[in-house]
Amino acid sequence: MTNFRPKAMIYFLLTVLLICGFSAAAHAKQMAVVAAVAPDYTSGALSVIPVDPVDGSRTPQNELNETGSDITVAAYGDYFYLIERTGANSITKYPIDAPETVVWQYSTQGDESGSNPYDLIFANSEKAYLLRYGSTKAWIVNPSAGTQAGFKLGELDLGAYADTDGTPGMVSGTMVGDRLFVLLQRVDYSQYPDTEYSTPYVAVFDTATNTEIDTGRGGAMKGIEIPEITNTGFIQYLEANDTLYVQGVGDYDASTDAAKGGIVSLDPDTYETRVILTDENDGYGAVSGMGVVSETKGYFIGYAGWGDNTLYSFDPSCGCSIKAVPGLENKGLSGMEKGIYSDKNGLVWICNQTDARVDILDPTDDTIVDSVSTSLNPLKVAFTGSASSPAVPDIKVNGSDRFLGLKSTDNLSVTLELAPGDYAGDPAEWWLLADTPFGWFHYQPGDNTWARGFAPSLQSPLLNLGEFEVLNISKLPAGAYWLCFGVDMVMNGQLDMDQGYYDSAIVYIE
Repeated sequence: MTNFRPKAMIYFLLTVLLICGFSAAAHAKQMAVVAAVAPDYTSGALSVIPVDPVDGSRTPQNELNETGSDITVAAYGDYFYLIERTGANSITKYPIDAPETVVWQYSTQGDESGSNPYDLIFANSEKAYLLRYGSTKAWIVNPSAGTQAGFKLGELDLGAYADTDGTPGMVSGTMVGDRLFVLLQRVDYSQYPDTEYSTPYVAVFDTATNTEIDTGRGGAMKGIEIPEITNTGFIQYLEANDTLYVQGVGDYDASTDAAKGGIVSLDPDTYETRVILTDENDGYGAVSGMGVVSETKGYFIGYAGWGDNTLYSFDPSCGCSIKAVPGLENKGLSGMEKGIYSDKNGLVWICNQTDARVDILDPTDDTIVDSVSTSLNPLKVAFTGSASSPAVPDIKVNGSDRFLGLKSTDNLSVTLELAPGDYAGDPAEWWLLADTPFGWFHYQPGDNTWARGFAPSLQSPLLNLGEFEVLNISKLPAGAYWLCFGVDMVMNGQLDMDQGYYDSAIVYIE
């Protein structure tokens, strides 16, 4: 096919899936940030661990940003946030590429004596919701603010859910589209060490107006009443089946039904709830942690006693098929913290305090694929890179994005563009291929020709490629030409369909 030649090309390439209608999406870069504490709870610190390689050894940076033990961590994009709770009442922002460099540190204190910040839920890089366990008011904040004065944007009033101790116990939250779901624990500590477990609720807010939505599922309250379980700790949204899951530990004593724990599902559209399982005489212990990875696969931590927890897999669609995960039995598995986290590769990270490490689990067969020391006892994992911008390749034929019909005498112009997003400078395979009436061809940039076969054109770091004409030709033989352009983030000489970004176009010559 000597007449099928580009005019010129520098750093470009193209990816094609064997059938180009198949969608591919590369995963965002991720790093895991782990909040960890000393065994005697006299101090705490952070660990930073690379998520990749999937099947290789990960080297951690441990004991970063040493502080007190009442801590947690949140992350968004290329930044993570150290949240210091009782006594400190502050939040500190760090860039993941310089994890000991402070961007800012702001107080979370208002008029209350102890705000006790619990979580930071992001709408975007300039708007987030700070849950404050010791207050009736969550803060609307700007994580990109350059000053303390610019940090707080407003408040959400949750005072209607307060129990006798004066606070509603906002413990966890998540975004679903343009709505914020806030889990309210509602445990009365006014007579501590005696506690009273009130009915938990989920309050729902429209984030465009920051007003509470009346769900019609809470009686006198606007929020959603969570049935049967108490002392809730975590709410999770699973996009795959558009379902929320709520976990509660009860009174940590599964041998009685005085205050039960368990897992409840919640429809984010109808606000209907369904009890999936409870710990009432189930033999698995109190449900002190939860993570759902698919409609039919999830995990919970069964609490039998301090430092005596077991990780169980189960089917969230029915609350059945409960099995202990080998190697994660009778361990200290992070207590009321969630303790179960999924990364971009679909692997599950478990906070194993007994061995001061995170165990990384393959949910397809429940095998531990890696164990990474955190030096101190891990409490929570947050992943940076969750808001990373993808690479966006674009191929056009005579200015058209998808389909073009031409006569053999017509001129054909093919142009490429690439916006690397957050992958700028990352090594990748560039692919430019054509499925023609004469078979597959791939471009060879070294001598500016096309060769038969299915292969990458270049292995090179990603860069911004402005509109660039790669072909200008006429008198092509009749038939269909399928052109694809893209980048594959795994440099192995093979097309990895789930690790790339691509675009395609079709030209039909009469």
